Amino acid sequence: MKLIYILFILVLFTQCKKQEAPKNHHDHNKHSEHKNHDLALTSEQIKTIGLTYGTFKSIKTSNYIKASGQLDLPPNNVVAIHTPQAGFIEKSNYLVGDKVKKGTILSTLAHPSYIQLQQNYLDTYSQFQLLTKQLSREKELKAENAGTQKKLDETEANYFSALSKKNALEEQLKFMGINISALQKGKITSKIDIKSPIDGVITHMNIHKGLYVKPEQELFELVDNDHMHIELQVFEKDLFKLKKGQKISFTLPSISNKMYEAEVYLIGQSFDSETKTVQVHGHLLKENPQFMKGLFTDAKIWLDDEKVNALPSEAVIQEEGKAYIFIKKPIAHKH
Repeated sequence: MKLIYILFILVLFTQCKKQEAPKNHHDHNKHSEHKNHDLALTSEQIKTIGLTYGTFKSIKTSNYIKASGQLDLPPNNVVAIHTPQAGFIEKSNYLVGDKVKKGTILSTLAHPSYIQLQQNYLDTYSQFQLLTKQLSREKELKAENAGTQKKLDETEANYFSALSKKNALEEQLKFMGINISALQKGKITSKIDIKSPIDGVITHMNIHKGLYVKPEQELFELVDNDHMHIELQVFEKDLFKLKKGQKISFTLPSISNKMYEAEVYLIGQSFDSETKTVQVHGHLLKENPQFMKGLFTDAKIWLDDEKVNALPSEAVIQEEGKAYIFIKKPIAHKH
């Protein structure tokens, strides 16, 4: 919207009447009398022409750099979720657009291989416990000169081999989300749960019941909209005008013409030879729940903070080469 900058406004409709004093009377008003008359509108006239009232707004008049870009998020705020083991989708609990908390079960998978993996762990765990006791006995026998060094070395080698295998299987099962303590007590499951690692919104999903999925397939994408920022592309000719802390005003045309604010936080150190631009990273001064990753932004980077009071061009009436505005004033009642 085009703005008219108001440095000084005086709107007066004047009418000058020159009155001549009556004869044989002393008139203190011998000179011309100038009277100022405001052009007033009645309530009915205001209603008829659809007149509405507004206020002056303080806006920047300084130089600025035009830029465009998009809203973006830090890499840690966008998460791709995969299955740790291949399996069949048994159920999915949410849809795209749903907000979820960290630890929420997004989907459940099932496969016979999960059972076999847990059985392998239990066998290794039992072997490890046995070798732990055997190693303790061999050490006691050796201390009493009742055992041989060779037997002790063999038992020790078997012990560390079992320990290594046990630890590796434990980490694999933990990665799948299987409770090790419950498993050591004999509780085996054929299912695993896919849980959300963050608080966020589901922005993409590629699953349905019965689908066979592998670890390399992305099942869900989650986005945490906290710490949204603005990424702008600035042309090389304006690069040396930039500095950290400069104010940014921007709009999101796909949402509205509302103006939002940010400030320059980082200025890229690499130059894109194709677009002839440098990337500028801006921090938002106020978060908004409507903001989404990837929304196009039209922005201005302000070079200083000078401001003036201004009115929209629609508030000014042009008539015979002169400009007028209506001012709302209380009515003075005569006694």
